[in-house]
Amino acid sequence: MVAGLRHWLAALHRLPASLLGFFSGVSLLYAAYSGTLAVSSSRGLPLRRRWIDLLIAGNLAWSLVCLGTAVTLWPTASALGRAHLLLEAVFVAALAGLEYKLVRPAAT
Repeated sequence: MVAGLRHWLAALHRLPASLLGFFSGVSLLYAAYSGTLAVSSSRGLPLRRRWIDLLIAGNLAWSLVCLGTAVTLWPTASALGRAHLLLEAVFVAALAGLEYKLVRPAAT
């Protein structure tokens, strides 16, 4: 959805449309990877700890990317753009924490 609306959102957030396109691409990759893990698990296939560790590390790294982007673009981004970047950083870091606490122990 963001990919299709990136030019409109870019104006609203005062962020580069290419950045929003990149963020959309990363979100799609995350959805594909985590979705694959979820489907595999639902079919009774074992979750490997290294796969979950990769998911957690990716989320933590993405959280830092969002935070760094917010700091870098703070002077030009709108309040909505800043909030988007900061909330995404917090959400993804919290997701990593939940994955570590709830999903990782079930992995083999």
